[in-house]
Amino acid sequence: MSSAAKISQVLNSNLTKNKLEEAFRLGSTSPGLSDGLICSHEPFVHCIVRNFLEQEGLEELQRTIMELKFCDKNNDLYKFKQTKALEERKEPAIKQLKSALNTLKNHLSKIFNVELSDKIDMFAAKYSYTDTLLCHDDELESRRIAYIYYLVPQDWSVKDGGALDLFSTCSESGLPDTIVKSISPVKNSLIFFEVTDKSFHQVAEVLSQSKCRLSVSGWFHGPPYPRPVCTNSSECQMIFDPNDIEEEILYSYVNNEYINPLTQSEIQEKFEEDSEIQLADFISLEKYRSICEALKGESINWKKLGPANKRNVEVADEDSLPESVKQCLRLLTSDAMFLILSNITGLRLHPLAADSNSDDETESSEPEPKKPRSEGDNSDESPCGQVSYQVRRWSHGAYTLLHDTDVEQGKDFALDAVMYFNCEEWDASQGGFTSYIAKGDDEELLTLEPRENCLSLVYRDADSLRFVKHVNHKITNTAHPYFYDICLIYTERSPEND
Repeated sequence: MSSAAKISQVLNSNLTKNKLEEAFRLGSTSPGLSDGLICSHEPFVHCIVRNFLEQEGLEELQRTIMELKFCDKNNDLYKFKQTKALEERKEPAIKQLKSALNTLKNHLSKIFNVELSDKIDMFAAKYSYTDTLLCHDDELESRRIAYIYYLVPQDWSVKDGGALDLFSTCSESGLPDTIVKSISPVKNSLIFFEVTDKSFHQVAEVLSQSKCRLSVSGWFHGPPYPRPVCTNSSECQMIFDPNDIEEEILYSYVNNEYINPLTQSEIQEKFEEDSEIQLADFISLEKYRSICEALKGESINWKKLGPANKRNVEVADEDSLPESVKQCLRLLTSDAMFLILSNITGLRLHPLAADSNSDDETESSEPEPKKPRSEGDNSDESPCGQVSYQVRRWSHGAYTLLHDTDVEQGKDFALDAVMYFNCEEWDASQGGFTSYIAKGDDEELLTLEPRENCLSLVYRDADSLRFVKHVNHKITNTAHPYFYDICLIYTERSPEND
């Protein structure tokens, strides 16, 4: 039987301990420090320990961990497989790893000048092709120092992905800014860093289709880290009243079925029951194809929208959009569109919307068609609704997280509307779908998948959240590794804007 792996003798050397403490004071690797130890304060305090355990018993540890049961972990922030907690496991190899971490804990208490408790979290994780853990700071309760111990294949390389990416932070907002360091996994190496308000990091997507990124990770615990008072960092989109369009534009774009009052009434009945609906073939095929081609054009100025702990997606500069896309936006934000949406959802987004609770009409009576304002109409009728919108490009690495709901804060409801373009090659395994969940619950309420020429509508109340799943490496295998959407959020007009 193989003996259990023990902590490297390098870390038990008094000289190494002293040099390690000196390195943390200076903020860089100090002269005389072992080649197997790398310390840095940029972008936040961290240290890499090469050959953390002695070689004898290392293969036994890896074999023991691989035989454990791994469960899928999959939400807005991550996708990988993980074991249950390891700290109480009885296998000799795992107990010896726990002992090595306890030895390290004593060093860390002195290095960081903090009294760490006996609690050490331990979990094993397997990251395979397209698995990732997006930007976060590890802040939770008493976590003081995070660690990752790697048991990857000996030939793991940068091109295999799975690096630990470290983010700089914006001096004004304190939010993650850019990736300034990427640390590729190396077998039998351990990385640790202090958990602070600046320790934003991520596990980059694994790109190897044959290798497994195996690791053991967790936290050393101690007194809560003092954190600055958070300021409101909400980045609100512009919110607009409906605009006026020529009647000809409405009828040249929108499928006449959706303008028909009888059809609208039937759709409303289904929407009020399901709180969502997909309106297939919403605009004319000619117009749709024209917009698809226009969005592929090189004249559009796409800007990355962050921060990374909320979202990573490209948004078009509206001024740079081709005329066909601008005209579609005018339609989707028009008074006429507000009336159509009111009639097919039952939501009061337009003053002329039929009252779904009215008893004035019998079941056999036909709904009375209402006419929206057209361009040049000076009606005094005040709008009931407002809208915000973005034209977005989804490519490899794009996502939004559950925080991404700032625009409708304080609203009782929002009507989400999404129109997708150039998604004929899209597949669910690539990510990029929108998931809705109940606040405080991991259970998925609804999944919205990209569909060609389909307007998707979802009613979202104050207790519902949404995210767009990380678009993974598989999309790069398509002929056109992008798809696009026009995403709109319709809300009732705020009283203070009247």
